[in-house]
Amino acid sequence: MQWVDFLANEAATHSLSPEQTAAFVKCLKTENSDKSQTEVATELKIGILAFKKRMTEVYDKFAQSYPQLATSKGRGKLEKLRACLTRKYNGGQDAISVNLRLKPICQR
Repeated sequence: MQWVDFLANEAATHSLSPEQTAAFVKCLKTENSDKSQTEVATELKIGILAFKKRMTEVYDKFAQSYPQLATSKGRGKLEKLRACLTRKYNGGQDAISVNLRLKPICQR
């Protein structure tokens, strides 16, 4: 499964609206990892406030699966979400938790 398809599946699993899904997928695409929120919002043809609102709603929905998102702020939330989803995509989340025997970064 390709990363973008995985993101679309995660969006559906977390009941994201079409607008939230567009912002989520665009923001987490590998080629957009270094872009600012303003650049991503511009590509989506929406204002920065609309983009931030959508991403806040995305973080709120994903916080049910990844509680550490609820305590993160700013760009840190995006990076934590990206890390959690990357681990899940690579199938290493459980292995990481078992091998480290530490509090996992991304809990499910």
